[in-house]
Amino acid sequence: MAITQRCITLCFAAALLGNAGYIHVCYGDEFTADIETVRKLLQQDAAFTVTEREQAYAVLEPLSKRASDISTAAFQLEVSRIFALAHNGHTMLVAGLWPSQFNRIPVRTHVFADGLFIIDADEPTLIGEKILAIDDHPVDELRQAFAQYWGAVPGKRDDWLGYWLESAELLHAAGLAEKPDVLTLRVQNSKGKISEVSLPATVQPPAHGRYTFFSHSRLVELLPANLSPRIPTPLYLAEPDKLFRYASLPDLNAFYLQLRYNTHAAGQRLDSSFIDAVLAAIAAQKPQHIIVDLRLNSGGDLNNTRALMQTLPTMLPPNGKIFAITSGRTFSAGIASLGYLKQAGGDRVVIVGEPIGDALEYWAEGNLVELPVSKAEVLIATERHNYVTGCPEDDCHGSILKHPIRVQSLAPDISAPLRYQDYQHGIDPALRAIAAALKTTL
Repeated sequence: MAITQRCITLCFAAALLGNAGYIHVCYGDEFTADIETVRKLLQQDAAFTVTEREQAYAVLEPLSKRASDISTAAFQLEVSRIFALAHNGHTMLVAGLWPSQFNRIPVRTHVFADGLFIIDADEPTLIGEKILAIDDHPVDELRQAFAQYWGAVPGKRDDWLGYWLESAELLHAAGLAEKPDVLTLRVQNSKGKISEVSLPATVQPPAHGRYTFFSHSRLVELLPANLSPRIPTPLYLAEPDKLFRYASLPDLNAFYLQLRYNTHAAGQRLDSSFIDAVLAAIAAQKPQHIIVDLRLNSGGDLNNTRALMQTLPTMLPPNGKIFAITSGRTFSAGIASLGYLKQAGGDRVVIVGEPIGDALEYWAEGNLVELPVSKAEVLIATERHNYVTGCPEDDCHGSILKHPIRVQSLAPDISAPLRYQDYQHGIDPALRAIAAALKTTL
């Protein structure tokens, strides 16, 4: 890839200053190659309506005229804005890769039902603080602003919000931060005291690899910073390295199955061997109820779990229930798994938790494409999913055409929002809600 002299000079100057936060403010005509790639991807992505595609081109054309005087951060945000116009969770510039490219302040955040909290930080006293504003922009404003850059539903957007608002470089490019290398947080501690802290931003690539955000939730990875050693780790956050797991819950007369991902990853296989072991364990235990925990399942391959989801209701005694736990992170093949389970079990399947991360009709099954210069990665969607009608259209995903899902709703029957205090004290509100429904206690 050829790089203009202007780009070399700016990057070299930033390196001399020792501030890695400026490493991405290079300029050059090479962004035109990215723009041509975006133009082609817009034609391939099937999620756009005619009007939405016109709106996307209306953003792209002015951007092509600015290719010689825009930073990489600003360019990627504009490309994000283009694909967000499809209002489709699978059509996106992948924000989860931003930590590998742009600077970040030394805190990690997560959105809970009661607000945005710091769940990890270089300065331990910041852990557990609630963020009220960043550079005088209220958190609710920032959460809404992120909708410009990703067309997913709010619960799914919130799951990835930190990849954007922890970067001074990106917030500055969005016009929401005063400086590209410092952010000022207004925070509130557990006693209600409000203070401000200014934090420098540097490039901090993820320690576990570029793509682990797909399979691993921050809630699992960063729990040790929040949980007192005296408090047992709640079941749904235990064994952080395991993506697929099961256990017995004798207090609830239930079998617990957790799927944190819907495909083979990290040396673990979601295959017939695992499924056979699950069914054998249920048959041996003979539980009255089954709990299927999909709240951390961000997707994968729906074919891996379809037969299991269809079989589980047949393993119940006549008075048994299946409780399926969901959240905004429940996405893609995680939603399809829930759909197959609900379709097979009907009213015997009770959904507990928070709303899932997409609508019941969406587009997916596209390719991840790297833009040649900015190195942004764009995911496009090419096949329809509809879990209400069974998706009979010719443009539907082949597996759904062959094995349709027809359900009226996958909304929670029992609301069980996760608050930071629950997370901090090792409380699982979903299991508590299930226990209450069964008129028992944990």
